[in-house]
Formats: sequence, structure tokens, C-alpha cells
Amino acid sequence: MNNVAEKSFAFVVMPLAAPFAAAYQQIIKPAVEDCGIECVRADEESQGHIHSQMLGRIYQSSVVIADITGLNANVFYELGVAHSSGYKTIVICDQDELDKVPFDIAPYRVFSYPNPEKHDRQDVERAVVALASEITVVIDNQLDGITNPVQDYLASQSPVKSSNSLFVNELDAKDEENLLGAATRELVYYGITANSFIDLLTGLLETHPMTSRFSVQLCLLNPEAYDGWDFLYRMRDGKHLDPSQIDKFIEEDVSIQKRAIRRLESLSQRVRGFSFETHLYSIPPMFWAYMVDQERLIVGHLAMNRMSSRNLPVNILVRSDHSTWNIFAYYQSLLESAMGRTETH
Repeated sequence: MNNVAEKSFAFVVMPLAAPFAAAYQQIIKPAVEDCGIECVRADEESQGHIHSQMLGRIYQSSVVIADITGLNANVFYELGVAHSSGYKTIVICDQDELDKVPFDIAPYRVFSYPNPEKHDRQDVERAVVALASEITVVIDNQLDGITNPVQDYLASQSPVKSSNSLFVNELDAKDEENLLGAATRELVYYGITANSFIDLLTGLLETHPMTSRFSVQLCLLNPEAYDGWDFLYRMRDGKHLDPSQIDKFIEEDVSIQKRAIRRLESLSQRVRGFSFETHLYSIPPMFWAYMVDQERLIVGHLAMNRMSSRNLPVNILVRSDHSTWNIFAYYQSLLESAMGRTETH
């Protein structure tokens, strides 16, 4: 087996009664040790506060193995805690009791093993190898190992992982960074000057090297689109502005646009595989948006009175969500039009 000794230990959750000893000693523990890590069970440790010790072991472990054979209440309590800790829990059960697995976890992966006291040695040895393989997979894939009901729910609420469209009260900096960082092929930005976007993109590209070609489509308000700028400033300031004020604001914002483009040019020279195109639109801007790999759209509306637009509600639209497909298609068509593309992909 692969040597994963640096991965710490596996914590085993199971009934501690004598009938379960054979499964632990002949299957679970050998499988864990074959992976080069320590096997830990609560009754093998020194006495202490049982809850704090259990919680610590679950959250500190690299993998949790939960044997639900016998439907022990304490085991299910600890299984729920383990599910909240990530994608690292392997649920196992005596193969003769699989029909007793509760409905709420039955749809998820349950590893079955032969009772060592009822099956021959070859069956037991095969179970050890199979379980060791499961353990290695979990250890090597901590971010997306074995799914479970808790992580499925949390993923459904995550702007990055959700398969459903979301409406969030505001887009915080970390979520925005994670959404942009999820792009692997193309990132479209639709906005005014792209100043904050370039700050974020620069940090991502400099700290997360690209492994394949990656492009940015930058859609900015045309410096010559006077009506668009006039609308923008009147909405922002909530009052009529004279032409000299508008000209001054346009000059300031266009200089920011130019600086953003120069920074992208510098990035394209320093970051291998990165390229960008700039597109100018002229219609009055009503929203800002990102499109991630043509699969996820982040759409927000421009703020009034100089308040940050990220503090306003934001829609995160997922292409595969049929309930919001018409909205996704609408905003996608606007972005495609701004880029001079005549059809969606």
C-alpha cells in the first residue's frame, strides 16, 4: 500500500462490546496500519473528558471509520459529528446487516465487510485490502473524499459548490475570491473600470499558477459612451450633474480603466498561458457580473450613493439549474453581446 504515515491517524467509531472485537482486530486495524497510519479507538486511550476527547479525535484525524453494525446510538451521534468535519468518514457495516442501514444514510456509500467469525480467512484478507484502499482514497482527497448528508447540505449553500442557483445578501471577499479561483478556462468580467477585479485577479494568478491556457474577457464601459457615464453618475450621486462634472468623473474613471488594462498586459507577459481581451460596451450599465467558465454567473446591481456594490444582494446562477435557466440565459446573452459574440455556448 501507499505510505501515508505523514497523514496522522484514523479514528474508529464503533460499539466497544466483545462481539465487535473480531471485526476491529482482524479487519479495521490491519487495514488502517497497512496504510501506514495509526489506528485509534476511544477505549485504547487514557481516561479523560469523554466528549472533548471524542470531538478532538474526530476533528484531528485524517479519516474516521464508523461501524454502524448494531445501530448503536453513541456510534450514530459520533457519526453525525464526523460528517460535520468534512469528507473523511468511511461508514462500514457487517454485510449481513446491510438491510438494517437507516434510510437517511442508505443512499450514501457504506462499506460492507464479512464477519471474521463466520467467514474464511481469504474473505477477511480481501476485506482488509479493500478497506485499506478506501482509506487511502479518503486521505488523498480530503476536500472531496466521501460525501455525506451534512456536506451535501453545506455544499448546496456554497457559492462555489452549489448545483443550485443562490441568492446571497452580500458577496464577501472570501466567496468572491473562491468563485473567481474556480475558473479554469475563461473568466468574463462585466463592469465599469475593473479596478477591484484586477486586484483580485492579480492575487489569484500570482499565488495559484495556471496549469492550462486561461483567458479573461474584460467588458468595460466605453469612454466615449457619454449617456452611459451620465446615467452612472446620476444614479450614484442621486442628483443632476453639469457637463463639466461629468467630464471630470469620466476622465478619472477612464484613467483607472487604462491602468487596469496595463496591469492585465503585464500579467499576460509574466503568467504563462494567460491572455485577455478588452471589450467596450455603450449601453447604460445596470449591473456588474462575472461569468465563470460559461457555467456560473455572479450578478450584482450597482450601488447607490457610493456604497460598495458587494454589500448589496447578489445572484449566483448555475447553468445546470433548470429553475433559473431563463435568467442565466438572459444575462449570458447580455455578456455575449458585450463581447461581440453572436451566440451562446
